[in-house]
Amino acid sequence: MNIDQYFSHPEIEFRPALNRSEKTGKKYSHSTRLDLLEVYLYQVIWEPKLDHSSLLHHFRKEDDPDTEKLQPLRIFFVDDLDLQASDDGKSDPLEVNTTAYWMRQHLGVSPLFFNCIMFPRLIAKIGNASLVRRENGKRVALDGLYRFSSRIKVPVVTHVWFSHSLIQGRSSTYVIHQCPENAKKALLSYAQGKGHSSMLLRPMAIDAFLQEDCLHEWGQEIIYPRNLLVDYENTRISEFTPVATAQAVENLHGLSSQLHVIQEDLNDLLERLQYLNAVHQRLMDLSISILTDNDDIDSVPDSLNYLLSKTIILKRWAGNYSDRTGIRINLLFNLSTQADNRTNLDIAKLTSKIAVSTQRDSSSMITLVFFFTSRMAAVTMFFLPGTFVSALFSMVFFNTTPDNSLSVGPQWWIFLVITVPLTVVVFATWVLWQRYRNRVDSRGLGIDRLEIIAQVPDNEKDAVAN
Repeated sequence: MNIDQYFSHPEIEFRPALNRSEKTGKKYSHSTRLDLLEVYLYQVIWEPKLDHSSLLHHFRKEDDPDTEKLQPLRIFFVDDLDLQASDDGKSDPLEVNTTAYWMRQHLGVSPLFFNCIMFPRLIAKIGNASLVRRENGKRVALDGLYRFSSRIKVPVVTHVWFSHSLIQGRSSTYVIHQCPENAKKALLSYAQGKGHSSMLLRPMAIDAFLQEDCLHEWGQEIIYPRNLLVDYENTRISEFTPVATAQAVENLHGLSSQLHVIQEDLNDLLERLQYLNAVHQRLMDLSISILTDNDDIDSVPDSLNYLLSKTIILKRWAGNYSDRTGIRINLLFNLSTQADNRTNLDIAKLTSKIAVSTQRDSSSMITLVFFFTSRMAAVTMFFLPGTFVSALFSMVFFNTTPDNSLSVGPQWWIFLVITVPLTVVVFATWVLWQRYRNRVDSRGLGIDRLEIIAQVPDNEKDAVAN
């Protein structure tokens, strides 16, 4: 990089120029491809598909300063630009035999603009510049730089550099890199209309054309998210199956992301329109000495203010659509959660029934095992009362006579009267004790609550789920 080259604002232009020189470590294989629109008061010249040689040939006749004063407006529609002439990739990007160098020397194009073209990925966003250029201590031009884009899926990033002369009779110049095709067609079509050239010569009219196209594109971009959102809002909730709900939530999340991007780009457009209004006012203040009563200085600000109002409205509706998308996502999420809760309640009821059945099977098994393991004890219990009574009374009911005959005592019935009731009381007490122990054990394990849950009717279950 030639550090001796002139910078009107070195504090912001020198480092980008230095970085551009250091970062071109490989061959920059771009060549100049541009269209040129020249607008006179009563004539329009259109020169399409110019390369570097044909561009220099076209402007050779413009070298005369008197001829240049007759050129009120030039617009360079740049598709690609030759910035480096050497094939070794080590020379200054603004090599003498390049279009960029010619633009820098003859038009005063800022290094900031060339930096945006060479490294668009490194400069995804740039500021809006308004720079007064001086020559020999005198203000000669108001230059500016800004960028805009108008698409999400296939973004077209446009960089605009402009220069409005502060000397009477000098031209205004625009260099537009990757101008949107619709905006380019609109400018060319209007310029070629009969008697329209004077309207393009108004200060900042070209910027108003560009921003109107940008706003139109963002208005078109928001139509699809809006229609998709309305379709989801008009769909009855009962029509959403679990699979459809999951798909809807995924689509709405993508929709929300798009709307947030649109909102931020509309914020950029809003700030850019305010910036252009400020540039127009600054240009009028700096040009007060060369303005005449016939100069139209009001119509372009009127158009910019209208675009500003329209952008605010579109941005507000983009925010509204974004909020409604969030509400719809929350609704579908809550419905999905309720469906999951209803399923979990069904699972809990089924689990409770299984637990109760398992407890009952376990109780039956325990009873059966207990029966076989304790049957000997039961037999013992059967004879225990009689043994107790016999031992208690120590009475003999059967007597043997001398002739070996057996006789029964007259009070034998007392044994039966006491033994049988006592046996019944013992078994009854045992059964009641077993039932009491089972109840206490069930309460301690919570099995009684599982039996209650298992008996909940389906209508009460739906009420709990809702």
